[in-house]
This record gives sequence, structure tokens and C-alpha cells, in this order.
Amino acid sequence: MNSDKILQFKMIAQYENITRASEALFISAPALSKTLSKIEAELGCHLFERKGKRLLINENGRKLLEFANQMEGLLKQIDRAFASAEDRELFVYSICNFFSFIMENYFRESVRSIHYELVQNHSIPDLFFHKDADVVVSDDFFMKSKESDQVMKMPVLNEQLLLSVPAENPLAQKRSINIKELNGMSIMRTSDIKGVNDWVEKILELNHVKVRWALTLDAESYHDLLASDLVRPIIFESSSQYMSSKEYRRNSANRRSIKVTGEYTNRMISVWYNRAKQAYLEDFIRCIRESFC
Repeated sequence: MNSDKILQFKMIAQYENITRASEALFISAPALSKTLSKIEAELGCHLFERKGKRLLINENGRKLLEFANQMEGLLKQIDRAFASAEDRELFVYSICNFFSFIMENYFRESVRSIHYELVQNHSIPDLFFHKDADVVVSDDFFMKSKESDQVMKMPVLNEQLLLSVPAENPLAQKRSINIKELNGMSIMRTSDIKGVNDWVEKILELNHVKVRWALTLDAESYHDLLASDLVRPIIFESSSQYMSSKEYRRNSANRRSIKVTGEYTNRMISVWYNRAKQAYLEDFIRCIRESFC
């Protein structure tokens, strides 16, 4: 089994969907599906449970994913060890997706390749202090670090938790709602929004609130639902989602966004980097300042 197959498996595990994973890999969906079948045949076991369009990783898949993550990390170390400072890829990890705003300005002046990845909040400190991150985009809660002579922090975006409801829902008349008022409420969520979902989980924990997760959909299925005539669900969202996706704004035209109040429902997102890498990151940091500051 070669490394390409393993990395393709990892992408399927990340997106839980053959079509979306194939788009990210720039290969056809049938070809990726065939690769997955070959991997499962070689290992003699299934790696996912099929539920509609979703592929839910099983215990065998999680075992392989551990090896895949180790292998990917090793390949990155090899690339970086033999790349010159001018050619080396820039590694950026973020808990929220507003990165598209930066790209247009960045690539006008710089051709340095960027590896950008959305990650869960709790993984940010390890990526920054122990792994290959050049830059992380996070709030103070998960970084648990202060500005120092070595660790630099540049605040860029205030992010607000919102509750998206259908226009016909009685809650649509509210301008804000306290998180405690949602205790026991049936709420839908999407499986794709890593930074938002675990942010919400932490908010619920801190405010001692429990909600009923009525349904979990991938982003593609959620957008299909919004565009349909079916009863539209209540869902948590963040202000950054509207900033980063025209499709999201378009699909949310018949909904109302309500500000959610309570502990940690508003957070300041900052760009964190090491002072020792400041010269190497000069173009990227300047572009951040032009876009947000």
C-alpha cells in the first residue's frame, strides 16, 4: 500500500464524503471510490460505515487513521528538512474559516505555497508549540498563552455565536437570546464545522446547558435542506460563516440570525506566531494587517 492511497483515505475520513474528498484531491469521485475499495480489499476489512452520503469511520478506520497521521507528519518533516527557507511551505492552522479574505491580497505579492487546515480548538496548542505550525488562528481560551518575547499575538476578528432560525419561527422576533434559554431545545448541527462545533460544546459546558442534537448533517446535505421546501431546522452558527461563504449567505436568506449571549459566546480570534519566524512570515503578517487591522 503506497502513501498516496493512505493520504486519500485520510481525506475521505476528514470529509466523510467521497465527492467532497475527491474535489479536495482534484481527482474523480469514481477513482477515489475505487481506491477506497482497493485499500479495504488489501486490509481485508471495511473502514467506514455507509449512512446515505456519509462515510462514518469505524474502529478499523480509526486504527488506520492513526498510522495515516503519523505518515503524513513524517512526510512533512522530510519536505521541510530538505526545502530552502525561500521554498518552504507555510503551515497555517485555524479554528475558523475566514482565510479566503486574505488570499487575494497575499498572492498578489507572494508566491509562497501555503498549507491551510481547519482544526479542532483543543489541537491548536500542540500544533503551535510541538508540531509544524508556523501560524495558528485561535482565541485565548484554547491557546492558554500570553504574549511574550517569543509568542506574538495579533487580534484580528471578534466572533459571535448566533442561533439561525427559520423566518416563520417565533424566535425570529428576538434580537438576542441567552444560552440558558436553549436548555433542552432540539437543535441541528453540521459535521463539517470543526471550530464552531467544539466551541459550542465548550459554551454549553461552561453555561451548564444541555441541548438535544436532533440531526447531524454534512455541509452539502445541510445546504440541500435549506434550499428545499422541507421544515427548516434551528442551528448554531457563527458570524465568521457569513464572512467566509457567499453560498452560506445566499442559502440563509429566509432565516434570521439571533445573537446568543452567555459565557464565552463571544470570542476574539487572534493570529499567533513565533517572533523567531517573523521575517519569514513578513508577507503573510502584512496581508493579515491589510485585511483585518
